[in-house]
Amino acid sequence: MKKYIIPFLFTGLLAFVGCNKKSTEPSSEAQTEVEVPTPPVSDAEVSPAQRAAKLGFAQYLPTNVSAYSAVINGSSVIDRMWKTPVGEVIKERLEQEGVSFDDLSDPQVQMSGILQLGAAQYGEDYFVAYGESTPKVGQEVLEFSDRVSYYAGRMAVYAGNAAVAGKMAEAMNDPKKVFAKPLKGLPADFIDMFREVDMPNYYQGVKVSDEDSRALVREQLEAVPDFFSMIEVGVEPVVVERGGAQFEGYKFSGKKMMDQMGEGQGLSPLWVSNLGELGMSDVEVGEFIKLIETKTIVALVGEVHGYIVLFLGSSEDDFVLVDDVEDSLCASDKIKFTDDYLDNDLFTYGFNDGGMAYDVSALEKICYNLGGSFAKGLSDQLAKSDSLGDTQEIEVILDNIDKQARGLAAMFKDADAGYVAYLEDGIKIEMQGGSNMPQYDMQSAHTLAPMSQSKDNVLFANWATNPQYNEGLMTLIDSFVEVSYLMSKQVLPLLASRAAADEGNADFIQYNSSLQMFDQMFSKDLLDVWQALRTNMAEGLGAETALVIDVNGSLPKVPMLPKAIIEGGKMPRVAYVSTVDDREKLQSSWVRLNNALESLLKKASEMTGAEIPMQVPMSSEKDGLKTWFVPIPFQNDDFVPSVSVSDDLFFASTSKRFVEGLSSLAAKGGGEARQGVWLDVDMKVLHSYAEQWLKLIEKNAAEFMSDAELEDFNANKEMIETALGALGMMDSLTYHMRKEDGVTRTSMHLKTR
Repeated sequence: MKKYIIPFLFTGLLAFVGCNKKSTEPSSEAQTEVEVPTPPVSDAEVSPAQRAAKLGFAQYLPTNVSAYSAVINGSSVIDRMWKTPVGEVIKERLEQEGVSFDDLSDPQVQMSGILQLGAAQYGEDYFVAYGESTPKVGQEVLEFSDRVSYYAGRMAVYAGNAAVAGKMAEAMNDPKKVFAKPLKGLPADFIDMFREVDMPNYYQGVKVSDEDSRALVREQLEAVPDFFSMIEVGVEPVVVERGGAQFEGYKFSGKKMMDQMGEGQGLSPLWVSNLGELGMSDVEVGEFIKLIETKTIVALVGEVHGYIVLFLGSSEDDFVLVDDVEDSLCASDKIKFTDDYLDNDLFTYGFNDGGMAYDVSALEKICYNLGGSFAKGLSDQLAKSDSLGDTQEIEVILDNIDKQARGLAAMFKDADAGYVAYLEDGIKIEMQGGSNMPQYDMQSAHTLAPMSQSKDNVLFANWATNPQYNEGLMTLIDSFVEVSYLMSKQVLPLLASRAAADEGNADFIQYNSSLQMFDQMFSKDLLDVWQALRTNMAEGLGAETALVIDVNGSLPKVPMLPKAIIEGGKMPRVAYVSTVDDREKLQSSWVRLNNALESLLKKASEMTGAEIPMQVPMSSEKDGLKTWFVPIPFQNDDFVPSVSVSDDLFFASTSKRFVEGLSSLAAKGGGEARQGVWLDVDMKVLHSYAEQWLKLIEKNAAEFMSDAELEDFNANKEMIETALGALGMMDSLTYHMRKEDGVTRTSMHLKTR
């Protein structure tokens, strides 16, 4: 249990290092708003030499690097951390748990979760860099992944069709048949990808001063070329000189491997036969062998300019280090965004070219493309199936899913991206570029900001969604639900029937009867529920949303809970807020939803023989805000799930009183108007809340804890107090993503007191 606290403490510790001496004392002033100002852009030209003085190894890398990430002054930051009061406490507790700070190879140190302590302690600077071909290679791999997803869809239908026909073994145990039918084209697609993909250049380096630590780091990096040395064929040692230093390693050559294995005649007949079993034609086998002969991989390690550097690439000629800073990455516009932060206490920075920043990091787009490809594979193979009945309607919907998913993916646009992180009143992170984030409306000013002004808020998040993206996503969900329903009606019963016939049981009869009953009794009502939410409610709500949490709720009178806890304790109150575009449509959504739910409950009552009445909600109204709630045991105004609507606002909340207060704040106005996505977490409120509960529990523990629970509480009390001490050093966490001059811009600040 003690070790769970370590990562949390370290995060607070990292922020604490960045605070000024003045800010180490807890602030007594309540702050209701935290700003994340955009640092001013300097008009002064910064020279490559000035950048080089601050940015570490970038001064030795060529300008054609497509991505770069660096940690600078790492050991200095770590040393400063351990000298803080919390750092001393963490070190003491780690040492009590047997973690040695002297043995950097100790797995306990490496696995402790403290920013990979085994590396950070001995690295003054650390960097990784990728060559100019990396975005292209990444794109080729992603496109091939799309094709694999397509073939996976075809394979799923092929197997299902064979299962229904009772020919599963015959269909699946013949690789040639599989590659001639559902996987036809996969070998050719693989060869196309393999032709275009060569090992992109990769640099990794660590600056180390301590001799023993340097030896350890070099040993770890040399493990990469040493792996190549274990390959029996196609490998030869390589020695090159760069930057006045010697680099040693190994080179793998596909041609050399072919010559050694086939005595100059290519692959042995056995290998050729195996490739044929994988669906390759003789022509494709020959092409693949020729491609293998063109592939090379080089792995080198050496020490230069105080850094231990690992290089991976397709040729030793691609390993480039520059001598003149004017020819280096420091002279490139790719890192010009760092100019405004060079005078700050930087500890990490980096950039990605547009191709990498988008195609590698935009997971959502990748998932849409993969999902679309899978749906297309299902559709194409269904058209070739002969045991699954008439699937034309399913095929049309699957084709639409492919188009809809790719339409959503196309909304994501490429852009170069860069970031810096520095220590100032905690940790500040500035990012610019990257994905255009089409999920959000970055142009409209927020109107719900006044709700952030409550001094008791522990969290306030505010954003506006993009209606076009939302509609595309909901349409995709509609299609997915529809096709799942149709397949469950048509395809799954056939599979269940075959499984039952093969296994000699009649489970599928129960499945079919249950499905038919569901279709006849519940499907229409459930569709009405979905449509009430999907159309009427969605059209009635506006695009702007907020999530508000405070910790000022009173506890309900729950039996068995001590009176002192009920009277002295506070609980979180949560409210989801949306603007209202059309209140009448919200009302019509409720009518439709209520009718559907009443029908569902009536049918469920008929099935069970016991009446299940539809609950009638109670309502109240204050200042134009009408609230509906269903009474529950042990409720009070601060604890009753409710829905509230006015002409301008919609609330779904755990507390009626909380909603009324937020509505009042919104009516008063004020707050700072923003755009994009905003998040503010007030650590001061959270710390005060946690301390209050600790004192309350400590004072009344004997009333509701067993002897064993009380003993465990006392045993862990010191750990809890240490965590609270770290939390007490935190002031706030703010996050703001918006558009500036058409570019996505994000600011984060973990502020210390």
